[in-house]
Amino acid sequence: MLLKVLIFTACICLVAEAFQLQRSYYRKKAMSCSTSSECPVGSSCRDANGYILYIREGPHGPIQFLGSNNQGTCGVGAQPSDICDRSSECPAGYECYREMSGYCCPPKRCVTQQYAAERREYWANCRPPTCYYPAK
Repeated sequence: MLLKVLIFTACICLVAEAFQLQRSYYRKKAMSCSTSSECPVGSSCRDANGYILYIREGPHGPIQFLGSNNQGTCGVGAQPSDICDRSSECPAGYECYREMSGYCCPPKRCVTQQYAAERREYWANCRPPTCYYPAK
């Protein structure tokens, strides 16, 4: 029994050490990126000012970045209320959600899963004359 406990403890220590090595590797390497999908899990692509680079969407899909070289480095993952995209990871208990709007196309943000569920339910049941979609 003692041998099993020692082996289990050693395994946990090895996993923790591997995780720390991976984190320091990415920190030192400063991986360049243009979207968060190019970064390791749990991190986001950020520009020189620390803002998350994300794919902006127009009425017909993704649009080009104008006046920007769209280059950044992999850094801290999206935090609550940060802009995110489908590949950015929000903290536990949060999700990447696009708010209903009368204009196209607001960015997605990290919001609580409860808030996102409430908003989806609200808009799914929105019917005139008691509820109207946002004006354009």
